[in-house]
Amino acid sequence: MNSSQHAHAVCQNGRRIHVLAQDERGQRLVEAGGNVNPPALQLWKRLASENWTHVIDVGANYGEMLVNLSWPDSTSLIAVEPNPMLVPLLERTMSEAGLQVQIVPKALSSVEASAQFQADRTWSGLSRLGKQPHPEGHGHEVELIEVKVTTLASLLLDGNSPSTERLLLKVDVEGAECDVLRGLDPILEQLQDFACMIEVLHMPDEDLEWLVKQFRPEVFDPITNQLIPIHGDGRRLRSMLRLGIFHYQDVVVRRRARSGTQ
Repeated sequence: MNSSQHAHAVCQNGRRIHVLAQDERGQRLVEAGGNVNPPALQLWKRLASENWTHVIDVGANYGEMLVNLSWPDSTSLIAVEPNPMLVPLLERTMSEAGLQVQIVPKALSSVEASAQFQADRTWSGLSRLGKQPHPEGHGHEVELIEVKVTTLASLLLDGNSPSTERLLLKVDVEGAECDVLRGLDPILEQLQDFACMIEVLHMPDEDLEWLVKQFRPEVFDPITNQLIPIHGDGRRLRSMLRLGIFHYQDVVVRRRARSGTQ
């Protein structure tokens, strides 16, 4: 890639996000000042205001969810992005922003492996693991790439003690979000605290049912900036998101209280 293939968005905080000029998602970021989904960024800022020791952006793309915020120096930031076309731009963006971010050029799932990755050259945000075409990617230029796959547990156990970690996650991997969370299972209960902003827009119904059984879901009201716990099954959660009141693309999940605890 040469410099003529690159462009950049300028965020409200003055930081720049470097993008591929031919990527329609990159073009949208430039046009939107680094914020293509204001309700999602508002939700992320609301979550980030809590006290976290570790923040992991899974499916970081160009890194706007990290660059648009200010983070305490003590917070460990990790960006996970398997698309080799985006990683150099992500590195440049973080470096210029002065953010100390560990960039992991792998995919995350429930097991350590290698897998086929569909790198969508038309709209990079639709890139995903597996061979199944993305339902919104008809007519897009897609390149198949073999990538390494790791787990959240492996990422966090690299010389660290989970019991001291307060972990905030953002997971947006176009339909395989629950597999990413399953990869945290070996250490989930050891963490001091945990919350995850997870995209449910492309999530299969059976995965949504698993999610609400395993975690405590909350929906986000952009008007009040409040997170509201939702009770019931996946069907009820889906119906709440369709009301038009709450941010419909992502929800927040937290650990359920263990038996015998408050």
